[in-house]
Amino acid sequence: MELRDAPDDWVRQHLTVVGLRTVQELRGTTCWPLELVTPAKKMITVSRSFGAPVGEWTELRAAMAFYCARGEEKLRRQRLAAGALTVFLETNRFSTEKPYSGAKSWALSPQTDTTPEIQAEALRALQVIFVSGLRYKRAGITLSDLTPVASLSRRLWEAEQFERTQVLMQVVDRLNRKYGRDAVRYGLFPTTGNWRTRFGKRSPRYTTHWDELL
Repeated sequence: MELRDAPDDWVRQHLTVVGLRTVQELRGTTCWPLELVTPAKKMITVSRSFGAPVGEWTELRAAMAFYCARGEEKLRRQRLAAGALTVFLETNRFSTEKPYSGAKSWALSPQTDTTPEIQAEALRALQVIFVSGLRYKRAGITLSDLTPVASLSRRLWEAEQFERTQVLMQVVDRLNRKYGRDAVRYGLFPTTGNWRTRFGKRSPRYTTHWDELL
């Protein structure tokens, strides 16, 4: 009641414009229209800081394959296909070692929503920006130029193989939803290593994770 009836000048000064809009919503004035349909994403980024500095090519390759799998899961959940890919690497900017930040982008032609095709392109980009001898702290991918899968035209080459791969990805996604994430993975990349993000200080997930129920 007190917040709703507070003067606009006071609310703007102490709670900024966002707070003022919230107060106006409490008064019955619509400031944020209701979205009946969630707008389609314009890009999807999967990026993590490594649990420890990583300098080995094999570990970076495993991390990149893992990020591609996560990105493609999100892509297929939205029923989208990607037309462009960006891969990036960064060293620790606060370290005394030589700083480095590299990125590589290119178009995906034809557009795709399958993990095998994205992984192949991402690993090819990783080879371009990888500098031996450095220890990296962060890496990731960005999928952009997103288009609904339903609007994609049939491929002129290897159309049947692409369609079979799409069916395979649907089966993988369905099994992971049923038996848990990473129950089935594409590729034999290791799921452990220094690149895995550490969660030692994360709060317990009592209400959202079966294994952590009280």
